Amino acid sequence: MASLLVVAEGALAVAVPLAGLVFTASANKRAQYDRVLKFVAESGTSPIADDRHTIGLVFEPIEKLTDDKLVVLSEGQIGALFRVLWYFERVNAMYRSLASWLWPRHITRPQAIFLDSLGSTLLTWFGYVRKYKLKDTGGQTIDVGGTDEGLINLVKALAWLHGRRETPWWRRSWRNPRAAGVPDSSRPAGPGRETAGLNPISD
Repeated sequence: MASLLVVAEGALAVAVPLAGLVFTASANKRAQYDRVLKFVAESGTSPIADDRHTIGLVFEPIEKLTDDKLVVLSEGQIGALFRVLWYFERVNAMYRSLASWLWPRHITRPQAIFLDSLGSTLLTWFGYVRKYKLKDTGGQTIDVGGTDEGLINLVKALAWLHGRRETPWWRRSWRNPRAAGVPDSSRPAGPGRETAGLNPISD
C-alpha cells in the first residue's frame, strides 16, 4: 500500500506541472491568434485602409497605366504609400515573433493564418512597388528600397507556404528557404519570380 501511495504521489507531482505547461501553451496559442486577428483587422480599418484606397486609385484598374510602367505620385500619395509599407514592416515583425523557437524555419499555424488572411493584399502591393517605376511630380525617383523589406519577406513566406501545400509530403523540403518564388497571381503581375519582385524591373 505504501508503495502505491509513493507511485501515486510521484504521478501527481509529474501531472500537475505537465497540466500547467499544457494550459500555458494553449493560452499562448490563443494569444497569438488574437494578435494575428488584430493586425489583419487593422489592414481594413482607418488609417491603413484609407492609405490603401489612396494608392489603389492610382494603380487601379491596371489597364489604365502606360506601357512604360511609370507611375507618378503626389506628395499625399507618397505619404500613403510609405505608411502602408511601414504597416507591412510591423506585420513582418509580428509574423517573425510567431515563429517556433524550436523550429524557427517551420511556419506555425498562426503564421499560416496570418499569410492566408493578407495573401491577396501582399501580392497586390508587391506588384505596385516592384513592377512599376515610381516618381514624384518633380520627376524624382521614389526609392522604396529597405522600406519594402517587410513586404518582400512576407511574400516569400507566402510563396513557400503555397508551394509546400501543392507539393506531395514525400517531396517536401523541411527547410524554409530564405528566397522563394511566388504563387501564381494575375494581380497585378504575371506568375513566377517577377511577381515576387525577385526579378525587379530595370531602368
